[in-house]
Amino acid sequence: MTLSVVLNCHDSGEVLERSLGSVLAQVPQPAEVVVADDGSAEHPSALVERWFPGSAVRVVTQPNAGLSAARNLGLRHVSGD
Repeated sequence: MTLSVVLNCHDSGEVLERSLGSVLAQVPQPAEVVVADDGSAEHPSALVERWFPGSAVRVVTQPNAGLSAARNLGLRHVSGD
């Protein structure tokens, strides 16, 4: 079984950093981590690269459409179970 994690975000950098740190500290680590950005002004891809350089975290972005739309965006971009 391949574990995928989807984290939604919208202008929540501090929470995103703590959440990613927690996910990446899990043993075993998930096979993939996708951050579904719901139109943040904070540019989460730059934040992820600064906080966790070289990690396998992917950021996918959409214009602000709400929590459910962001969750569905993330789910469309994972390959695990």
